[in-house]
Amino acid sequence: MPWKNTSFENQRSEFIAAYLRRKSSLCELCRHWSISRKTAYKWIARFMAKGRADLHDRPRCCVRVSNRPTQLWLERIRRWRRAHPSWGAAKLHWTLKRRFGPKNLPSRAAIGRWLKA
Repeated sequence: MPWKNTSFENQRSEFIAAYLRRKSSLCELCRHWSISRKTAYKWIARFMAKGRADLHDRPRCCVRVSNRPTQLWLERIRRWRRAHPSWGAAKLHWTLKRRFGPKNLPSRAAIGRWLKA
């Protein structure tokens, strides 16, 4: 018996086609395809939103890191560090806070991590 060479996208497309035929209930389809109803609803919503092209696997990594500093703050830290190489994270944080204000200022610990890196 030969192996079945089907991709996940093809299997998802076949599931959607079976769902659209409406010959069996969603629970029966989920049992047949060995998926949860939550997954089935997710695939159906993706298909309805963008069609077959959106049934591919999506990356599981973060698209955006929430606590990443802006390029502006990194440049300011580098500039002040070059001007004062003996200053540590605490003094740089204090000086930057006085000079530019506390809005969006990275924490002392974050500045210390960037100085180490």
